[in-house]
Amino acid sequence: MLPELTDDGELPPGVHIADWQEFQSRFGISSPRRLWLSGRLRTILELAASGGRLRRVFVWGSFVTAKPAPKDLDILLIMSEDFETDRMSAPAQAVFDSTRARLLFESDVFWAPNRSVAAPAVPIEYLKFDIRDRRVRSSSLLRRGSRYADFRRKRAFAWGRGLFRLQLGEQLAMPNSRPMPAVAAGVSELRVKGEDGTFRAFYYTASSRGVLVFHAFVKKTRRTPPLEIELGRERLKELQ
Repeated sequence: MLPELTDDGELPPGVHIADWQEFQSRFGISSPRRLWLSGRLRTILELAASGGRLRRVFVWGSFVTAKPAPKDLDILLIMSEDFETDRMSAPAQAVFDSTRARLLFESDVFWAPNRSVAAPAVPIEYLKFDIRDRRVRSSSLLRRGSRYADFRRKRAFAWGRGLFRLQLGEQLAMPNSRPMPAVAAGVSELRVKGEDGTFRAFYYTASSRGVLVFHAFVKKTRRTPPLEIELGRERLKELQ
């Protein structure tokens, strides 16, 4: 059973399991916009499942909040390890093409083979989405001060999406990420745009433990403030 929404109109942190009937009754019928998006979601799932390779579905973003008119859908499809898009029908292939999915369904659709979720290629330290245990664990280091709380509340989903790509072993580039040698060799920053600035998170890729995410802040100036760089250096040292 899905938990109640928080005072901010969001689900509590974690991975929550629901069947289609419960999900639809909670998020898909309260407004014309939600009814329309719910229909788009059902079409996406029917097409993705048409080849018999769909294993799990994750939905996040404004659709699973109290917002009356969500902007779009954010979906992650977990497919079987032997899944290949060119074996799908032409309509179904549109689901797995990010540009076509955005135009046809007003949805950001991502997909990954089942092994990527069960055993990520690169572990994430200090902000780890553990699908197998259905819980979210975060380090007290990242929760210090109100700036991280603001960051997490406003852009957690976009940030988590970037971390998931890192966990799959992708090498991110501009505009999503750029190297930050001023902090240390091997450090880059994850970039997420917000209404009042660009949210940044420093991460380190040269650790044998995986990807270390060690400092997050809102950048409102052209140059990265020296204080944020110094805080990043100090926090990275704490993790090494």
